[in-house]
Amino acid sequence: AADFVDVQSFIFVSCGGYDGERQTSKGSPEIVLKVGAEGGNLTLLRARNAGEEYRFWMECDESTLAEFLVDGDQIGADDLRSRSGVVSSLEEAFRLLDRYPYWPSLFPLEVHPDLRSEILREVNRNGGIAEEKRWSARLRCR
Repeated sequence: AADFVDVQSFIFVSCGGYDGERQTSKGSPEIVLKVGAEGGNLTLLRARNAGEEYRFWMECDESTLAEFLVDGDQIGADDLRSRSGVVSSLEEAFRLLDRYPYWPSLFPLEVHPDLRSEILREVNRNGGIAEEKRWSARLRCR
């Protein structure tokens, strides 16, 4: 290794580069919360980074609305999908959801079993006791 470029390349490829946010193989994304309506869905995800800490982000998919667009519209299905930045705590992840203040009134599609109580508490905080009861009933049916 005369100039160590090959060593650097080996380390970069085998260790996942130098990005601390890069996921390890055991850090596959897990759905924390997925809510939906006729127009699309919001999904809160988490994965462990190389340091074994959880990182959270939100994905919004409104691509089902593409069916209602007029042929002359220049919006494609990819334009109706977005992803938030990454945050490092569940509380910060819940703040990402606050961009969509109506989320507790949407239909709960999936809730991570280990985070159910925290999610229901957040539903209550944002949507009230009636929404929390609706969610609890829906989750019990599964």
